[in-house]
Amino acid sequence: MRFERLAIPAFGPFTDVAIELPSGGADFHLVYGPNEAGKSSLLRAIRDLLYGIHGQTPDNFLHDYKALRIAATLCRRDGERLAVQRRKGNRGTLLDAAGAPLPDDALAPFLGAVDREYFTTMFGLDAAALRSGAAALLHGQGDLGQALFSASLAGTPVHRILDALDAEARRLFDGRARTSVTIRPAVDDYEEHLRASGVADRSLWGPEFEFYIFDHVAYEYGINRAYYEIFSAEADWNSAQGGHGHYIPPHGGYHAIPPKDALYKLRSEISSMRFPHPVEELRQGDVYRF
Repeated sequence: MRFERLAIPAFGPFTDVAIELPSGGADFHLVYGPNEAGKSSLLRAIRDLLYGIHGQTPDNFLHDYKALRIAATLCRRDGERLAVQRRKGNRGTLLDAAGAPLPDDALAPFLGAVDREYFTTMFGLDAAALRSGAAALLHGQGDLGQALFSASLAGTPVHRILDALDAEARRLFDGRARTSVTIRPAVDDYEEHLRASGVADRSLWGPEFEFYIFDHVAYEYGINRAYYEIFSAEADWNSAQGGHGHYIPPHGGYHAIPPKDALYKLRSEISSMRFPHPVEELRQGDVYRF
């Protein structure tokens, strides 16, 4: 989708402003100006046109709420065009060029999967958002980190992919649920076939531990040095200190079983807990209780 024309009859500092954005050549348009020229207001106008004017918008300092109006002509990749206007209100705020109401989802074919939050993060970053998102970017977290990762996914908002994967995972397995899931009923059928065939009376299933427990962890990161150190009584490098490492050699198994794994019961208890989802949101206190 691209803008062919943007008109702002009344919004923020603008009155009867129109910007033509013709295609051709590189099709790159640069809007620039000094501080307080209205660049951020123009960005808000574009966002509010597409997703609605905020109920408590600060852009009424020149025009009354009822007079606020933004308009544009949009064009899709397939050539379909739509001239729209946006007024402030609670419902029926999207209008056609003549001022007649349009369905609330009239812009859906032009916006696709891009919602307001994603648009703001991916296409509408201002100076304040860049500063506040710097830490999130460095850690690959937050809306900014997600948006940059989304760019590698053909623009699909990554949080929607995560939601879809979470829903798919819950269709496979959801704790002790036996309805609307796949794995647990399959296990029940498998055990029934075991009993019916006479191969076994029951089968035992345990959690797959995707974490390790250390007795001590230390690290340091300085201007001239960096190191980390972990200690576990079950590690092979502690065998000479009276630990249990001699039971579990390097690469000796994905996970050991009792009595080699002295923390098996603790792992089982942690695995049975209902942590916040996704795992990245796990609070330290949920583990420190143990």
